[in-house]
Amino acid sequence: MLARKSAETSIEKNFVILGNQIFPGGHAESIGPRPTMEDACVTYGEFMGPNTQYYGLFDGHGGSEVSNYCSNNLHTEIIKLLKSGKNVQEAVTEAINTIDSYLVSKWPYVGCTAAIAIIIRDDIYMANLGDSRIILVEDGVAKRCTYDHKSTDPAERKHVIERGGHIISDRVNGILMLSRAVGDGVLGKAIDKTPHFVKAKRKNGMKMIIACDGVWDVMSDQEAADILEKSEHIPYAAQLIKAQALTLGTTDNVSCMVIDLTPKQVPTQGIQPSPVKDDH
Repeated sequence: MLARKSAETSIEKNFVILGNQIFPGGHAESIGPRPTMEDACVTYGEFMGPNTQYYGLFDGHGGSEVSNYCSNNLHTEIIKLLKSGKNVQEAVTEAINTIDSYLVSKWPYVGCTAAIAIIIRDDIYMANLGDSRIILVEDGVAKRCTYDHKSTDPAERKHVIERGGHIISDRVNGILMLSRAVGDGVLGKAIDKTPHFVKAKRKNGMKMIIACDGVWDVMSDQEAADILEKSEHIPYAAQLIKAQALTLGTTDNVSCMVIDLTPKQVPTQGIQPSPVKDDH
């Protein structure tokens, strides 16, 4: 469960909980049919002061080292850059590249996706690499706010080739199906580290789903939203989505966070975000 009565630090299996959570929500995970668990998630309440919240989901491949490192360290780099005066898009992009420069040499054969949501007052900033998704749900309707970076996507295939990579059997250099990710140093510049970035306005009554492809491989965005809408308790909706993914025969690890975007308390004056330039 994401909700916390007071600020605290907790690590529950592959889920890191930091700070005082502004929004109620839930988390669920399963190793699924895989031999190891390579997903990692984090939620950090009031990470930049009142009315600020950070969420991150990282789906590893080749091992869990990179996903775990990101869940424990990426937010620290983002905070540092925001405090230096960077806007949110700049901070997230630069933080990913800073972390990546260490990871590609430390674990060259390991990588992960990234799905990041940062909430500052009524602004939601969402960024992703790979195929983990962030879905906003308003009035029961799902809206995808991320982009699936896969080598089967024509635009992404072209992008990989322009960066000097090759597509072999629908995989970058015959190895990775993702066209953008953190880590994967062995693939060099063929894998782009520039995240897709979207900004949206938060409204009371909205909800958010952040999940890995262990969910999205077997259900649509709207099907996940329908499960959420039918759930009587937000904290349990993530468990229901996970259970449905397993029932539908997912072949991957499953990780899911569900957040009610109506704050637990009336917002107070917090930091003001710098202007954010949209890249899409």
